[in-house]
Amino acid sequence: MGTLNPGPEREYLQFKNAALDALGFMVQDYGFRCTKIGPLIVRFESEFVYFEVTHEPRSFEIDFSVGRIDKPDERYTLSELNVFVGYSEEGKTYPALMAYKPEAIKEVLMQVGERLKSKGGPILQGRTEAFEKLEKIRSSAPNDYFNGVHVGRAKRIAEDAFRAKEYDKVVQALEPIKGCLGQAELKKLEYAIKHIG
Repeated sequence: MGTLNPGPEREYLQFKNAALDALGFMVQDYGFRCTKIGPLIVRFESEFVYFEVTHEPRSFEIDFSVGRIDKPDERYTLSELNVFVGYSEEGKTYPALMAYKPEAIKEVLMQVGERLKSKGGPILQGRTEAFEKLEKIRSSAPNDYFNGVHVGRAKRIAEDAFRAKEYDKVVQALEPIKGCLGQAELKKLEYAIKHIG
């Protein structure tokens, strides 16, 4: 996992500005507020829903998640969102969205923002039927959940939990993706298993 305090080179990429430009409509149109902002993360929250976009420190992967505020473990990703808005087919896996240049970051974020703006309203409004549909999309492709972009999120969750010494959460995040882990991550998983208690 990368540093939580990225260097000035990450500021150059203008991730946070691009995210605010592409997703700012959520503030005006849906009553969201920006609750977290930095060179690697921008998070919006309404009374019912959160929407978070991150730029991974090492991989430069752009990751998205959305869920309901009252369900903190609920996280839906770009894969589910793409199916919801009709951009992709159910069960189809897409490669991670990596962006190393400001123009590429802006383009990816604008595309996702446009999809959400045009057809993501029910999600952003927190409608129960929208989240039921997201869950149905996820459950129709269970093997897709930890593939591709999802591995990065699971590793990030595990890294945060490891720092907080919440070893049960480390195991919960890493065990399902054990085959995707490097040596250092496997050692953290082994350590966490020994220290659950």
